[in-house]
Amino acid sequence: MNWAYVAGFFDGEGHVSGLMNNRRTPAIELAQSGRRGQILLQEIESFMQSQGLHSTNAARIMKRSTSHLGKKEMYVMRFTTDAAKVLQHMLPHLRIKKAEAQDVLRFHKMFPPNDPAIKCAAQQLRRKGERGRFIKKAS
Repeated sequence: MNWAYVAGFFDGEGHVSGLMNNRRTPAIELAQSGRRGQILLQEIESFMQSQGLHSTNAARIMKRSTSHLGKKEMYVMRFTTDAAKVLQHMLPHLRIKKAEAQDVLRFHKMFPPNDPAIKCAAQQLRRKGERGRFIKKAS
């Protein structure tokens, strides 16, 4: 297992997002179905642990059931805490999702997740939006 393999797998079966939670931290997911998919995700998780990205704070494999009978179970590995580190390691090897990864990493650098000034401004915007100040009233 190496970063080139993980990046190729991520290009085909992964997802990246940057603003999906209030902390503005990047998140990535790798998904695969069936027992063989679960084993593959466990191998990737072991590789991540060997690189210092431990499952206790970085990744965990979750089982998502499907609603259709006869369908295989879906397994998902999600990185939040160390997602930026994972993206940095994969970046030189990405082909399909390279632009998305670069965008998320740039955003993460410009707006650090724990910057109190940015957090305060975001909370104020949410409050104003909740009060409807940004919605024009019909005449």
